[in-house]
This record gives sequence, structure tokens and C-alpha cells, in this order.
Amino acid sequence: MFTANSPTPLDQPIVAWLAHQRALGRRYYPEERVLVSLREFISRTGQDLDRASFDRWCATFPHLASNTQRYRQRVVRMFCLYRRRKEPGCFVPDPLYFARPQPYRRPVIVEPGQIAKMLTAANNMSVASGSPLRPAVDRMAVILLYTTGMRRGELLRLTLADCEPESGVLRVRESKFHKSRILPLSSHAHAELCSYLRKRLAPPFSRDPDTPFSSTRKAVFVPIPELGSAAASTLYSKWQVLRIARAGARASTI
Repeated sequence: MFTANSPTPLDQPIVAWLAHQRALGRRYYPEERVLVSLREFISRTGQDLDRASFDRWCATFPHLASNTQRYRQRVVRMFCLYRRRKEPGCFVPDPLYFARPQPYRRPVIVEPGQIAKMLTAANNMSVASGSPLRPAVDRMAVILLYTTGMRRGELLRLTLADCEPESGVLRVRESKFHKSRILPLSSHAHAELCSYLRKRLAPPFSRDPDTPFSSTRKAVFVPIPELGSAAASTLYSKWQVLRIARAGARASTI
């Protein structure tokens, strides 16, 4: 977990807090990264966490959005409150001095015509040496995100074992709140899935059930000027989930 060699007073409390939270069924991987960052910063000073060192650590990420800064500060506060149970004199950050919360960017409604442009762009993607299925992967990603409403992490975690081309369903395992569910595909999305799997299962690609559904776990997104800066920022730069309000309309291209 820790890369710095110098031990700090935070080491054991961090391990104990993460173990406590994970015993409750939480993953806490983002929180672990925040605390590891804090721990490595503290290790350079050789002292325990106090108000001054906490403020200096917060000053290392001024480029982040205000809500992201506040999230990191709140993680440290929750950790310190847990630590105080055994160490009553330890420092606990005062939320009065945290970054101020800001309203989140309003979601962008992606229209069927914009989805059609995304599919066209996916089809025209150049094949890379490290991703020979790039056009097919991009096209399938757009179709699944649009027609099923699945989250981006769910898409990236899909394996071949999660696909049932015969029945036209996908299995999403242990997603948000550790719940699993079955996603039925529309007839057109089912046909696209079968077409993609014919390429994905062809040699030399692995047919092992536990291998990724896509040729790479990294999503490959390409900016499309025609979408407009707001839509492009929502779909690509910010890596947000494609939550598309169709108001009952279907994309004629899918």
C-alpha cells in the first residue's frame, strides 16, 4: 500500500480504518488513494498530521475542482475522527475551512443525431497496433452505453462470461452497492453484439471467459467537433457516464 520507506504515525491507523470500512462491505479504493497521498506527503516531514501540514497538503492540488478538493478533505476528516477513538489528542480537520461546494455541471442531453455522428466516428477510427479492434470496440461501447444506460465502469469490467449472445442479455456483476443485475438488449443492440463477438472471438484474440469483453480495458474516446463543446466535455474530457435522456425516442441508427 505504501511506497515511501519512512514509517509515519498514520500507517497503522490508515490500515485499520480501511480494514474497518471494507469489513462493512465497502471497497474504499478512492479513499485509499487519498490517504496514501496524504501519508506520502507526511512522510517527507517526519511529523504527525497537524493543521499546518494538512493545509500544506491541501495546497498541493489547487488545480482540482472545488468539489473534488472538498471530497479529499472530507475523507481525511472521516479518517481522523476514526483515529481519535484510540488517540484522543490527534488532529481532526475543521470542515469550516474546507473548499466550498459548488453546483455540479448540468447534464447534457445527447440527441439521436449526435449518437449517429459518434457511431460514424467510431467506424472511421484508425486501427492501432495495440488495439486492432478499436473501431469495433468504440462502436459497441457507444451502443451499449446508449441503449442500456450502464455505467462506464460496468462497461469496462465486462468479460466474455458476462455476455449471453444467444439470449441477448448482459450480466453486470457487483456494481453500485455491490448489486448485480441482468440487462436485456434491444433487437438492434443484440444484432450489434453478435456482430462484435464474431470479431472479438476470432483468432488471435483470447476466448477465455474471464478476459475483457473489449480488446482493452481502457475506453477509447475521440472528440467529435460536431457535438459541441458542452457535449464533448461531458462525454469525453470529464469521463462521465453517458446518461442519455431520450424522452421515449429511439436512435434510428441503432
